Amino acid sequence: MGLFTLEEQEFRAVSKTTFMRESILERRDIQSALARKISHFVPDCMVIQEEFNNWEDSQRRIDLLCIDKNFNLVVIELKRDEQGAHMELQAVRYAAMVSQMTFHEAAECYQKYLNKEGIEKNAENEILNFCEREESEIADFNTQVRIILISADFSKEVTNTVLWLNNNGLNISCFRLSPYLHLDKLLVNFEQIIPLPEAKDFLVRQKRKEIEAMKANEKSEKDYSKFVFRGATYNKRNLAFELMSDWISENEPENINSVISIFGKDVHRSLIKSESDVTLSRRKRFHDASIELISGETVLITNQWSIGSIQRLITTFEKLGYKITAQRPE
Repeated sequence: MGLFTLEEQEFRAVSKTTFMRESILERRDIQSALARKISHFVPDCMVIQEEFNNWEDSQRRIDLLCIDKNFNLVVIELKRDEQGAHMELQAVRYAAMVSQMTFHEAAECYQKYLNKEGIEKNAENEILNFCEREESEIADFNTQVRIILISADFSKEVTNTVLWLNNNGLNISCFRLSPYLHLDKLLVNFEQIIPLPEAKDFLVRQKRKEIEAMKANEKSEKDYSKFVFRGATYNKRNLAFELMSDWISENEPENINSVISIFGKDVHRSLIKSESDVTLSRRKRFHDASIELISGETVLITNQWSIGSIQRLITTFEKLGYKITAQRPE
């Protein structure tokens, strides 16, 4: 299509131009602008590095490396020309190269980016908060690298390849970046062409259904550790709730800060939260039952526990005189 102004009951076409004609450079202009305002164009992504090249024996660079709300890495490749020649194959190569990146490696990469930008924040916390995840879920990080291609236009060769790759399990989106000139100002239309926005939800649901079917046929690798406390057997999450409930009942802390002063955040960064501070989207990460403190404040205990975090909690309680034993698997 095109871009038009509506003047005096008449549509008037805005002149199409090219980035090259307007002396707009790929890295200096387009990439930098996208990095600063990525949330305007891809709302579920956060940039963790520009020109990423942290690998041996290769000088190749990823234009923008991001993390999305699904806790996956996102490779963004840019082209200012109107063909996008071979960019899909280049991006697939990059996706393969970062597919083994761990959460801690990604956080280290992001910390360098924050430091370079003069932003005094903790990268690990920023990533976990952005993705609404807990430390116990770090093992779920980067299960499928996502690819985003952004170009002034795409050849049929590129779009056909992307559609075929998506049909075979990859997750690639294409965005057309179209420049126009109007009243001496450069206008840019940012348009998603693959998958079409109207079909995106359907395709996501379809892919989710396929993944669930695959998982149902795979052998479960979940941790089913059991623990014995005062004659009863608990899994990790229920043990944590029982221990915290018991301690609060016996010690009657005045408020949540009194609890945190004992257990701190070394055990679990979200061990206990005031119920009023937990958003609806994060509510499922806590036990259904709340605990009322003597101040009348109600608190929630997290149900997200890894072997490491539950062991830290057990160690803390053992120092307080509690006796918890691990149950041997049958």
